This record gives sequence, structure tokens and C-alpha cells, in this order.
Amino acid sequence: QTLPPLVAGAPAPGMPPDPEDQQGGEPTARGLSEDARFAQRNFGETFSPRGQQELSRVAGRPIRTIDDLAGAIRSGNVSPSQIPVNVVNRGGNTLILNTRTTQALQRAGVSRSQFNVRDVTGNARFERMLDRQLRGSNLNNEGIRNPISRGE
Repeated sequence: QTLPPLVAGAPAPGMPPDPEDQQGGEPTARGLSEDARFAQRNFGETFSPRGQQELSRVAGRPIRTIDDLAGAIRSGNVSPSQIPVNVVNRGGNTLILNTRTTQALQRAGVSRSQFNVRDVTGNARFERMLDRQLRGSNLNNEGIRNPISRGE
């Protein structure tokens, strides 16, 4: 099954678009509410192999960790507009799905008002992802304000 691109404008590698990715959600918009919360209690410092590949392509240099991406953003090799922050609105709460990229933006000193937000509410794939993240972290639809790094 094809996953949606991790990076704005990046095609899913070698795969046709998945019609499910087109369901629900709004186009990208500028700014993330300070009230938005995370769907995970903790996170690893290293991006998935797929994330590393896509982010490295965007940065034009190897990106393996949150700090690597934060450095690329600070140096100007990557624009915050190239890094979407996917959110789902549920129960009156805005929940952030991509914890690591959000952490990288924050570490780079990017204000939430400058985040490239993609509202994926109603997209079945992202709704399932949110369910897994919340369940795996034993969280409800309120999420958590400050997830903790596992340091790995």
C-alpha cells in the first residue's frame, strides 16, 4: 500500500497516487495553533528509512535525525514550507501526527505560526494513524502537550 509523501511536493517513490490520500483534509495552510497537541507521549530521534530518504533529498544532504533536519532548516537548506505538519481535528482538539518533523521545526526556532499545516481530518489513512498513535501512547483525543524524546 502506498503511503502519502512525508515532504510537501514529494511524490510517493515509484508509486501511483493513492485515491485514499485525496479524501478529506484541506490544502496546506500557514500556522499551527499553540493549542495543538501531540498524539504520542514519546518519540525517537531518528527518522524512519523512508523519512531519511525523502528529507535527505529535500535538504540535498543526509538527514538521519531530528537534529540533522533542524540544522538544515536553520542553515536555510530546507524551508519550513517544505515540511508539512499533518493534523487531525477530533473532539474539538487539533492533534499533530508527525512528531519528529514538528520537533525539528521547533528545535530550529520556527514559530508555530510559520508551520506548513496540512489538515488531513477525514482521510481514512491518517485517521487510522492517529488511532494507532493515541492507542500506543495510552492517550485520549486530548493528546499531550509535550512529548518526551526517547533519546534514540
